[in-house]
Amino acid sequence: MGFWGTGLYSNDTTCDVRDSYTQYLQDGASDEEAYSMLIEQFDEALHDQDEAPLIWYALAESMWRTGRLNDAVKHKAISYIQNEGGKTLFSGMLEKKWIKTLEKLEKKLSLPQPSRKDYLKYRIDIHNPWNVGDVYAYRVSELKQGEAKTGKYMLFRKIGNKNDGGLSSAIEFYNEIFDEIPDKECIKNLTILPNCPYETFSRWFTDKDKYYEFSKEKEIVGLFYLSDKRDYYPKKRLVYLGNVNTKGYDYEERPWNKFYQFSFYKNESYLLELASSWAGKTSWPDGALLPKPEIGE
Repeated sequence: MGFWGTGLYSNDTTCDVRDSYTQYLQDGASDEEAYSMLIEQFDEALHDQDEAPLIWYALAESMWRTGRLNDAVKHKAISYIQNEGGKTLFSGMLEKKWIKTLEKLEKKLSLPQPSRKDYLKYRIDIHNPWNVGDVYAYRVSELKQGEAKTGKYMLFRKIGNKNDGGLSSAIEFYNEIFDEIPDKECIKNLTILPNCPYETFSRWFTDKDKYYEFSKEKEIVGLFYLSDKRDYYPKKRLVYLGNVNTKGYDYEERPWNKFYQFSFYKNESYLLELASSWAGKTSWPDGALLPKPEIGE
């Protein structure tokens, strides 16, 4: 479970609950079906003392916002609020900010909820705004991520599509952080950023079974990014550098070619951690060279 703030939707759990509940309604589920499927989906997490409050908070807020909040869910959420559920996940000033978030939520849930929002069956927008081969520079947020990294750039390229109900862009990042916007030609000399920290790979490569799994094919596509919600794209932070000839693939997930759903807004800190952990490295822990971007003729 990742956190990037003390707001209600500044962690993976509450975002997943909100998005799943909304998706069930968009898929045509009734109120009762959406609730039941959500509870079933998060059944294991509901038995976790840290995650359970977050689930009820997000579910109550999502149901309130869509005009569907019932007394049972409302009372469950308010009970957790009054017991400051989730407080142990924070410390110091963050704990105080979290308590204020809970106070705001309790006030919201006590207000008359909006009129019921009905959903038409969700239609996937397959008009992806990125083409295969597009190269972008992504400006790292100016929020504090460590002084050395503030305001800098990372490069990525779209290398294919992944159909997972909507159309996702399979993208790869490069393991270097730039002070200024570079030329796209520089990617010929860069290696592909693997999708987990170097230290993790080092541990995996001491395990013979996992080493075998990863040694079968060391083409680790960095991350994939859902493209069916256009507001996910941080346009103000993206600079288009051009298109390089790229074969393009329809990707299928394999144990050694793992995709991760990625959001620039949610996962920026993780991206910086990856880039920092692989900086200056050109090979896997076993000495095999990291892959370079595949560029067509």
